[in-house]
Amino acid sequence: MTGVLLEEGGLPPVREVALPLSEPANGSAHARAFVRGALARWQVDDTTMNEVGHVASELVAHAFRAGAGSVDLQLSLDESFVFVQVCSRSRATEAPDEPGTDPAASPELFIVGRLAVDWWTRDGADGPVLWAKVQRSVPGDGA
Repeated sequence: MTGVLLEEGGLPPVREVALPLSEPANGSAHARAFVRGALARWQVDDTTMNEVGHVASELVAHAFRAGAGSVDLQLSLDESFVFVQVCSRSRATEAPDEPGTDPAASPELFIVGRLAVDWWTRDGADGPVLWAKVQRSVPGDGA
């Protein structure tokens, strides 16, 4: 895991890390472990850590189900939010072809929609690009 602390132009510090994943069978588990490690290192609360772990694992699972052969999972953190992005890096040789299906209607993205304050999916050159923004819990807000 590599991390960078960016402080440019008087903006608040932003932390960013990325993890390449190439094993669809273990992608979601690796995503959750990566999120837990990164957010613990950044001293993010357990509630946010659990929500981001669910979001990341569902985005990774969706990308692999959509035919990605490998993906990059990226996390970034600012004072209020954790941002999760999953970018497909290559297509699997036997990518599923399901014409007429709405990727946003898939069950795993329903979960993302319930936990994230904003999210989107779009086609990238090598498959889906998925992004979500999760609100950090505020101490004492009942979360």
